[in-house]
Amino acid sequence: MKNSTLFYAFLFFCCTITVSHAQQHLWYNSNKLSCSLINKITQDSYGFIWIGTENGLNKFDGWSVTQYFHKDGNYGSLLNNNVQSFLNDKQGNLWIGTGRGLQRYSEYNDVFYSVKFPRNIHPDVYNLCQLHTGEIWAVTEGYGIFSVNPITMVAKSLSHINVMCGTLYPQYVFEDHLHRLWIAKPNGVMVMTTADRKRYKDIRLSNSNEQMIVTIS
Repeated sequence: MKNSTLFYAFLFFCCTITVSHAQQHLWYNSNKLSCSLINKITQDSYGFIWIGTENGLNKFDGWSVTQYFHKDGNYGSLLNNNVQSFLNDKQGNLWIGTGRGLQRYSEYNDVFYSVKFPRNIHPDVYNLCQLHTGEIWAVTEGYGIFSVNPITMVAKSLSHINVMCGTLYPQYVFEDHLHRLWIAKPNGVMVMTTADRKRYKDIRLSNSNEQMIVTIS
């Protein structure tokens, strides 16, 4: 099935969606998903539609929905039922950021492999970005930004980047075509770094500290 066909099938499946602008979520009125509060939606390299919610992960194959949840004692299950972010990397892997860490999905085994963070922390991962080098960055709440090695499945804190940000609560990371990094802070300020990551400057997009940047493209 072509990706576009499956995507339109999913749109038909979700024909009763309303948007809550205040919380930047999609409310979906159906008993087929694990939860009515949708955080993120993506399509993987196989064409499947993945829906991350406040309570569980859902995979739509064009006909039915498969639900995934955390199960105590099952190390191949979700780390946490609150699914915050997705990344489809250049190798075709699907990464899932949850309320208690980061995982990579194995289509072959139908399990989730977990990334090990320093000091055995389990951060809330709410944004993922793959740089032109293939490096994967994970944006977390309260712990800053991490670099993830997709081979060893180990995360390393990017201390120099976190110092540039001036906060351990960044919101979003984006790399442009010049390989500059744009990092959104929670007060409506963007941090732009040079391609070599040696210099940076703050760019204020709003006069209000209450403004939040939710996406960059």
